This record gives sequence, C-alpha cells and structure tokens, in this order.
Amino acid sequence: MPHIQVNINKVGEKILLRHPFSVTRVPLKRHVIPGIILGFNKLRSRYRVLYKDLKHQNDFVRNWIGVEYITSTTVSKEKVRRKRVAKPKLHTKKTSHPEKLNKIVMTHEDYLNLLDNDDFPSGISVVYDPSPDGNCQFEAIAHQMQFKGIHRSATTLRKEATEHLNQQDAFYRQFVHNMTYEEYVSSMARDCYYGINLTLVALMREYNMQCIVISPQGRTHTRLISNDEFYDRMLPVLSIAHFPEDNGMHYVSVELQRNILIDYLSDFEQPDSTDKKSADSDLGEASAERKHEKGKKSVQTQKANETETDNVRKKMLSRLHKAVLEKRSGVHKKTIAFQRLPLHIQIQIVKYCLNDPSFRFVLERTHGYFRSC
Repeated sequence: MPHIQVNINKVGEKILLRHPFSVTRVPLKRHVIPGIILGFNKLRSRYRVLYKDLKHQNDFVRNWIGVEYITSTTVSKEKVRRKRVAKPKLHTKKTSHPEKLNKIVMTHEDYLNLLDNDDFPSGISVVYDPSPDGNCQFEAIAHQMQFKGIHRSATTLRKEATEHLNQQDAFYRQFVHNMTYEEYVSSMARDCYYGINLTLVALMREYNMQCIVISPQGRTHTRLISNDEFYDRMLPVLSIAHFPEDNGMHYVSVELQRNILIDYLSDFEQPDSTDKKSADSDLGEASAERKHEKGKKSVQTQKANETETDNVRKKMLSRLHKAVLEKRSGVHKKTIAFQRLPLHIQIQIVKYCLNDPSFRFVLERTHGYFRSC
C-alpha cells in the first residue's frame, strides 16, 4: 500500500495542533490550537511544542507531541490542502486510499547518525559506507574480510553465496516462502539484488566465520550470524551494521572497540560456557600446582649441587692451605696433584690465590695459561 510522507517541520515554525492529545472510547470535542516547534526526535517521531493550555489561557506548556496530532503549518495551507484532496465522487471501482504514516521519515544520513546517539556507546564507528545499490551487504562483508587477510570482491562473494545455496538447498529451502527456491537463488545471482539474512548465513558457513550485525534500533536487535547461533572463540568475527530504510535495507562496515565487542559477544555465548570456564580454570590451577612442585624440586636439586660443590672447594682449599703452612715450616709431606683436580676447582683456586700474595708460588706449578691470569 502506498504511503504519504509526513512533512518535516523545522524548529521555530508555527503549526496547528489537534487537542486533546489522547484517544478514548467516548468521542471528545477536538480543538485546533496554534503552537511553535522547539525541537524534534526523529527516532520516536515526536516534536517538542510550545502551546497555550486550554484550561489556563495564560499558561504556556512545553510538551512532546506525536506527529499524529500535528496538522499543516498554517491555516491557509490547510485550506489549500483540503481543496486539493476533495474530489467529486464517481461511481467507479473502489481503490485503496494512501495510508498516512504517523512518523517522521528518516534519511540515510539520519540512520548513520544513530550510532552516535546516547543510546549507543561511543566505541562504534562506521568505517565504510558502500553505495546503497543492492550490493551493500557483499561490499561490507568484503571490506571486513580484508582485515582477516581475505581479499574478495562483492561479485565474487555473491557468486560464492549462490553456489553455497545451490549445494545446500535441503537446509535453506525451508526459509524461502514468497517464491520458489530456484527463483530466489536465480534472483540472488543477479547484480544489485539485495542480500538478506540467508546470504549472510551462507557466507559465514562457507568461510567458517562469525558476523555480528549491529542494529541502530538497540542492543536487543543486534544478532550474531554463526554456524550454531553461538559465539565461538576459535573463529574470526566480522562486524557490520544493518539500517532499515523506506525501500529495503542497507549494510555498512563498522568497527567496535575491543571492550565493547567482547561485551556484545558475551550475549551470544553458550549457556554452559561458565561451567567450561570453571573446569578450565580448575585444570589450569592443577597444572600450575604441578609446575610449582616441579620447580621447587629443581630448585632444591640445584641448591644441593651448589652446596656439594662449595663443600668440595672448601675442603680442597683447606688442604692446600695446610700444605702451604707445612712447606713454610719445613715439614715435607706429599702435596696434592693440582693438575688432577677438576677444571672448575682449579679456576676457583686460582681466583682465590690472586687475592692472596702468599699463594703466588702455586701459580709457578700450574700450566702457562694460569700464569697469564
């Protein structure tokens, strides 16, 4: 049925209001009162109007009024409109009259600005706005795939989607109602034919990906396109936005901040994901405890080896010191063969001797490379 678009009144214009602003079972006497536009809300189709209260003639009221209670802007325009609409009645076949839309018609730019509204977080931004020519869904998906290292054109994605629909017709046939499935697939293969949720599902299953679709109507209208309608942490996620328009739909490529994306995806996690997380955390704690115990054992073993090495070194140094004292006192006893000691013991002894001049004679009985130290 055709629609009559409602005129968008500007701020400061003088309008006529139908009063009272309510619908009851008992018909009430309606009055037409003047008012001035102070502001408007396109999303809710309301105007903020300043008008006189009928009960108190001297009081002015500021209130939000729906479009259905607003007439033409002036009385003269209202008379002209009535003369134009009035036509002589002819005995002809009845035709359906245009239906008046009690809302403000929103443009494409208005829908894009909805993402900057207070109802949405500031971390959502449009990064690519394709032309609304019927290929916007495939253009937005192709733009998002570039961030994942997959470069496909909109024509290629449309072709792959239709091929997937042909191959998996047993699954998708149940979702097509207004035409036969073969007619739908052949229409989707044509250029500039609007893609719908079915083609999104086909592409995500074809590439084994997930796609979150942001809606300007609120978070409750946001949906996730995946294999089982749940979020899988192992699969990549694409992010697009869907804007309803007067003659169809439009898709754009959007970017979400990481914390906002995680918050949105948490709505689509599986119900038993918390149990799985707790089980994984328990397993992680158990493995961490085992690693901690192994680390304790390795540290204890290392400390024991170091203690044993220090004891051996101390014994060797004490015996060498005793031999030096006996040498000075003229007592001739069999000394230790320095060359037979382990290399790391010899190095420790040499370092110790360098700090004490009384042991310099030991260097004369060692190899040449020790003398150079």
